[in-house]
Amino acid sequence: MGLIDRAFQGASTALVSAATIYGEAVSAFAKARRFDSVESTQSQRETEYGKAHEIDEIRERMKQAQGENMTSRPGAMVLDFPTLRQLATVPVCSAIIGTRVHEFGEFCVPQESPYGTGFVVRLRERRRPPTRIEAKRAEELMRWVNSCGDPKLGKEESFEVWGRKTVRDSLIYDQRCSEIIFSNGGKPLGWKAVDAATIRRARLTDAERQQGQRDTDDGFVQIVNDKIVATFEHDEMMFGVRRPRTLLAANGYGYPELEVLVGTVARIVNAETFNAVNFTSGVHASGILALKSRMSNKLFRVLQTEVYEMLQGVSASKRVPFIKLDPSADEDIKAVSLSRTNQEMEYREWISWLLRVICAEYQMDPAELGFVYGNEGQKTSMNAAPAGERITASKERGLRPLLRGYEAEINQKLLWNIAPDFEFAFAGYGAQTEAQRIETDGKAVRTFVTVNEIRAEHDRPPLTGVAAVLGDCPLDPTLMTAVTQILTAQSTTFPGAVGTGIQPMGLTSEKGSMLDEAPELRQFEDDGGDVGPANPADWSGGGSAGDSGDGV
Repeated sequence: MGLIDRAFQGASTALVSAATIYGEAVSAFAKARRFDSVESTQSQRETEYGKAHEIDEIRERMKQAQGENMTSRPGAMVLDFPTLRQLATVPVCSAIIGTRVHEFGEFCVPQESPYGTGFVVRLRERRRPPTRIEAKRAEELMRWVNSCGDPKLGKEESFEVWGRKTVRDSLIYDQRCSEIIFSNGGKPLGWKAVDAATIRRARLTDAERQQGQRDTDDGFVQIVNDKIVATFEHDEMMFGVRRPRTLLAANGYGYPELEVLVGTVARIVNAETFNAVNFTSGVHASGILALKSRMSNKLFRVLQTEVYEMLQGVSASKRVPFIKLDPSADEDIKAVSLSRTNQEMEYREWISWLLRVICAEYQMDPAELGFVYGNEGQKTSMNAAPAGERITASKERGLRPLLRGYEAEINQKLLWNIAPDFEFAFAGYGAQTEAQRIETDGKAVRTFVTVNEIRAEHDRPPLTGVAAVLGDCPLDPTLMTAVTQILTAQSTTFPGAVGTGIQPMGLTSEKGSMLDEAPELRQFEDDGGDVGPANPADWSGGGSAGDSGDGV
């Protein structure tokens, strides 16, 4: 092998070694870069969503393998949607839900007076009064909310109808759903209620299962007849839950009261059924008709049929047993009770207890349903709270949180996307009547509020003329006594200060002063413009010369 060949072979070997080393370096760099990328992505996700898991990966994979029942609630431990809907038809539950729906509906109309209930759209910066343009904009937004968005959408649904629909779903499933319709510019154009029993969260992706968290922009699907008929982005659906929980198995769904009360509702149904059967089935006779006669059996059956037709009650209840006895055999019959009465079983107390348990879970006092009970263990109602106070306290527990949840949802999902300077709020909750407001104002004006401030709250002009001096001070008796003493001192001692440039309080010659309102006082005004005669003895207030030496 020549020198050139050996040199070429050595160069080739060196090039191969260099290429190998370069390839290994590139591979190591790429691996390190991928590792850094994974760490960066994980760190970024922890910064955005935190580290805690919100999903049970094994449970979700088991559900996917078994196939979910489309009528089930993914976050439920026991009951599905149809069962909850059936439980809501029980009279006690239906009355509770209906009462709360009607109470909520009273707030779903624009507020017409400060003494009534309704909703308003106001500035978020409530410390300053709105300008004329802002007040006009607030009126436009109130009309927009009252029609559930743009009226051109053609939806025959008002805000009250929408509220009643969604509140009922919320009280049954603890889930209220409304679709938001957007304009081409990406702004909310309107919204409509959707059957909450058909809405599910979108199926988890493999990445979400591994990470243990849902993406914040996760969407929703609508299922009808076991088929997905519509999909929604996260911003296209208002998905409200009243009773959230951290349980992983809940999967972000609510915790309806009926799921807790399923046993209690079953007991009250059984108690009602037992009592109803007492009047419709079985032989629950009030007596037995015994006939002592030697008539033939054929004639006895005819008589028995006629008696049954005359005495049996509705639905064949309270049928009278009819028996034939042989008088020669000295036969007799006795009534033996085979069951205890409802009173012996404390039926009324049992029903009352179940009713109170159901009302307590719904944060409602039975007085709202018309059942007024005393305190536990109390035999008389002398010291019990009035029904009106109990109803007010009941609404504080149940209705106020419901209103507050709707306020937050409407503001965050709808109003702040088109008018961030305004906010939606329910008004008139616990508002005073006009008589109560006048009584409160009367107490306030006698302590710390001036007369003109009270008049301004009622859109009245301030006091002028002789009474103007009273408009800028409270009508506190102690303060009024001090003001009267000051005015009396001015009227008796001021004449000696003629020519000093000082004028008595309220007796200036400017427009709108007491001199304009009371012309009879002008007789005391001299040519120089100073008020009061030259001789203090001539002052109408009765002041003497000896008094003129005291200064004001």
